[in-house]
Amino acid sequence: RGRKKRVGTIFSLLVFLVVIWTASNFFADLIINYDVSLFFAKIAYTSSSLMPLLLFYFSYIFPRGNFPASKIKTFFIFLPPILISVFSFSDFIVASIEQKNYGINIITGTLYPVFVFLFISYLIPTFINFWKRYKNSSGIDKQQIQYLLLGSFATSIGGVTFNILIPTLTGNFAYSKYGPYFAIFLVAFVGY
Repeated sequence: RGRKKRVGTIFSLLVFLVVIWTASNFFADLIINYDVSLFFAKIAYTSSSLMPLLLFYFSYIFPRGNFPASKIKTFFIFLPPILISVFSFSDFIVASIEQKNYGINIITGTLYPVFVFLFISYLIPTFINFWKRYKNSSGIDKQQIQYLLLGSFATSIGGVTFNILIPTLTGNFAYSKYGPYFAIFLVAFVGY
């Protein structure tokens, strides 16, 4: 019973962060006031820096497993994304914004490359772990992991493409408003 509660709690937190990410992206582009728009841009990075961590953790505890790391290893696994989340309130991730006709363009801070690295470095082992669990499971567990793998992978591909890859390569964040829309794949596949 405790394991199911933990699975539900972590997934609920993940969905909550996706909602915060989506809403903050929307408001950052919509609001004209510079300071308020900048605040929402920073909130978007606060929530998005924790999403891969929770998905990584979830990949181990779903459907019935325990997290295989000791408490000290778990601490060090959780620490980098939490620190990036805290730093996102400063100018280290989002230094400033430029208000454009399409919304805002992010002027990244000195730790933005660290954010990108951590985001990707937590996603890769997440999908490897989901794949291993899928291959080694059967029945309803296998089917649930398959839907979770497909939904989270589609969501990640869209989010990474529009919110990390294109902006990092071009310096243009105009298309980052489309990344959160891919969260519908996670909701649809898991809800199914």
